Amino acid sequence: MPKLMRSEIEKRIDILEDDIADIDPRILRLLLKDKTSKGNILWCTQDYESYGTEYDEHKPMKVELITGEEIADRAKKKQAKEARKKAIDILRGISIRMPLMIYGADVPIEEDIDIDRFVDLVDDESWKEFMPQGVTKKIFADFTKYYDRDVFIAAGKRIRKLAAAADKETPTRRVIMIAEIFRHFKNPDKETVLTPWRVVNMHMSDTIGGWCFFNEKFEDDTQEEKHRLEEPRFVDKGEVTATVFGESAHILEINSKTGLYPLYVAYSSYKQKMEGMSDDDWEPRECQEFWEDTIKNNIFVICKTPMAKSITRRTLCGYSSVPVNAHYFDDLVRTIDGNTAQYDVYYGFPGNKELTNKAGKKIKNLDAILNCLEAGEVAYDERRREYEMLKN
Repeated sequence: MPKLMRSEIEKRIDILEDDIADIDPRILRLLLKDKTSKGNILWCTQDYESYGTEYDEHKPMKVELITGEEIADRAKKKQAKEARKKAIDILRGISIRMPLMIYGADVPIEEDIDIDRFVDLVDDESWKEFMPQGVTKKIFADFTKYYDRDVFIAAGKRIRKLAAAADKETPTRRVIMIAEIFRHFKNPDKETVLTPWRVVNMHMSDTIGGWCFFNEKFEDDTQEEKHRLEEPRFVDKGEVTATVFGESAHILEINSKTGLYPLYVAYSSYKQKMEGMSDDDWEPRECQEFWEDTIKNNIFVICKTPMAKSITRRTLCGYSSVPVNAHYFDDLVRTIDGNTAQYDVYYGFPGNKELTNKAGKKIKNLDAILNCLEAGEVAYDERRREYEMLKN
């Protein structure tokens, strides 16, 4: 026999079920028989279960299941099923991101947002940031046919009306209503675009204190029982809390996407101005003046995209015309080479010992605070007690 490549040998000795069935179906039936049980041999593998229940590993193999048009038809059905699942996954990934962007859309409340206008409202950079990876506007256009346009408009209108309705409330009640809106937004799988309001309260109250909207167990509302507080509780971290939420303090949030962290610190600063009294102790107009003063003079936000800025603004001030110190930079995460200053963004929570950038490089949280906010150790020594909690 001439020398053959391994692949060619395998090709030549491959026994095809259709070929055997064409010669004589009885031969194939004999091959499928189990000599011990006298019945057909079992599949004994899960590899083909996607074709249907007859392909279960405990079911017997049958001629009609492995030959002719039956298997080809099942293969086509499997491919169609997989394509359908992929389309549904893409639709789901798109759909769960839409409510947050509709909520933040910079459109007058009286105007509708339909599916086509939605695409035009979102700039390219924001689209890349908020939408599933690889889903371009062109790809999205192919999926718009699956959305009921009237339902889309009605759902968007409901979200925006809820946000507008919150503007009519006092600041405490408004924060509760905004948090409730966010509770119904879903987080994309394996992503953290939406840090839950409960987690925001845990992080902030545990590190810098302030006014927390959850009980000490941080229990969230359920269908059976309500746990969120109507009147937030004060968490005192001593001098840290007094300094961070002081009347002249400037608080900066970097890379805000939803505005929930700025909302927490804004509310805590607002409450400090009110000397701990509740909204009911003041006239609604006075409460609003305290809130606007806080937003204008104490809270500063940097955003990565225009949509993130718009969402943050909606969270802090709704549809009002109050100026918000929220700024968007074309390229927030960047490094400038040469002799000029170098910039990078490190991520982490306030209580983390280390911060990490996108390249995986780590720096100590304490060093970042010392060098960036305190101008080195001399200034730090003057405020030492405030930062002890960040040390190892």
